[in-house]
Amino acid sequence: MRGAWLLVSVGCTLSFGCASMTTETIAEPDPAPIVSRESVAANGELIVFRRGTDSAVARTFEERDLPRIREVAREERVELREFTIDDRAPAEIGITPLLVFQDHRGRAIYQGRLSTPDRLRNFVRTSRATVQGDEPFVRDGVFVRREGRSTVAAAIKVTELSGAVPEGYDPEKFRAESRRFLATGFAELKAVDRVALSRSDRSFYLDFHPYRSEDGTFYLSGALFSQFDCHRPVFEAFDPPERSSWEDRADAWRAMGQRLEAGLLSTLASARTGDGFDAVPGRIAIASWTSLGLELPPPPVQSEPNPATAELATSWTLATPAESEPPRLLFHFAPPVDHYAGEARRMTASLVFDEARRYASLRGTVSVDVASVTMGDPYLDASLQAVDVLDGATHPESTFVIERAHGETESLTFGTGLPVRLEGQFTMKGRTIPLTALATFEPWIAENGEVQLVAEGGFELRLEKPFGISGPDGPSPAKDTLRFRFRFRFVPDRESD
Repeated sequence: MRGAWLLVSVGCTLSFGCASMTTETIAEPDPAPIVSRESVAANGELIVFRRGTDSAVARTFEERDLPRIREVAREERVELREFTIDDRAPAEIGITPLLVFQDHRGRAIYQGRLSTPDRLRNFVRTSRATVQGDEPFVRDGVFVRREGRSTVAAAIKVTELSGAVPEGYDPEKFRAESRRFLATGFAELKAVDRVALSRSDRSFYLDFHPYRSEDGTFYLSGALFSQFDCHRPVFEAFDPPERSSWEDRADAWRAMGQRLEAGLLSTLASARTGDGFDAVPGRIAIASWTSLGLELPPPPVQSEPNPATAELATSWTLATPAESEPPRLLFHFAPPVDHYAGEARRMTASLVFDEARRYASLRGTVSVDVASVTMGDPYLDASLQAVDVLDGATHPESTFVIERAHGETESLTFGTGLPVRLEGQFTMKGRTIPLTALATFEPWIAENGEVQLVAEGGFELRLEKPFGISGPDGPSPAKDTLRFRFRFRFVPDRESD
């Protein structure tokens, strides 16, 4: 399977170099409320790039999608900036409409359909809490279509010949000739050995299903899939299939190539599936983010704790998250497929120290409700619970049991926040493996005067072995490497203390 991971892509924070753009700000009848710079520093900004075109995609965005984005911005307390591209744009902006999130650590380009508010929230929440790489997505042996600044890559998948397989049939030779035959049917898609896709570029998958009957008739059907949904095609060419004699099968391949390319071009120009866009023309000049007043916000101001009269607990329990709090447990794949990301929303956790609060004494448990794992899309979330992914029905809980801890300081104290190495046993899908996580533990005093403890860190897992989970389409080992970031806020466990 190309994996449930392909069903959606969410944004990832990039370390952009100074790219570019000038635009004009558009006055809207229902703008997001003015947000203070302090709030921007804490929550970030969401930037909408668009062009003044009258395309079906642009009209649908203005009428259907932009109101949703404004509502999400309000709910997530992020400032919304809306810009119409005139004659300049940042180098990273290859298509419109396009969303960019930025905070003091970097920028994130939204990769996904603007179809549900939950998906947009997931993008904002994950972008606000994680910093990810800027490596391009390199694809080999694909067909590409370039228009202006945009690139669309189309990967070819040919299933095994079914039906009456002729004597001497060579599967490798058959697949190689199919690519040559398809190329004669494509008018705009061109074969390339390798292409590096940016965050605003798009990928599609062209699936072909050949069949040979007993009388030697060759039948060929096909389907087009978006990178955002590998289970439901955006275009199908099954009824009727293309047909020819076995000897003249090149004609069937050519005709099917024409049909699927036409389906692709129609999808790109349409707002029906959410995969359409308007390419930014090549004549649009490059200008810097700073020239637009879009420099990265400053880091949020942290209040200093006053530990003079504060006492640290020995037993801690996970606090109920505040409404504005970032996700507590996030995951994403390694670059360049790090736009596949999500979070777990329900979990419990506890920590116990000895009376001296020594890290060597630390023991703890984190338990995650597998049903709460989300990537911001109900259909995708259901797929994540499947037997070949998380198998949530059979294994409803994943746990990490901390057995040992090694800190750069001997004990938990105010004002340190130095790394701590956590070692223990991680269990997922009923399989347990050793796991090491690096974290910092920092006590602080909340506005209500309560002493709290923030544990922040991360770890990574390989999925295929031992968990038997296939990652997204992409290069190895990135597609097999899932990275986790956590930020847990603990409060004293009064019952234990």
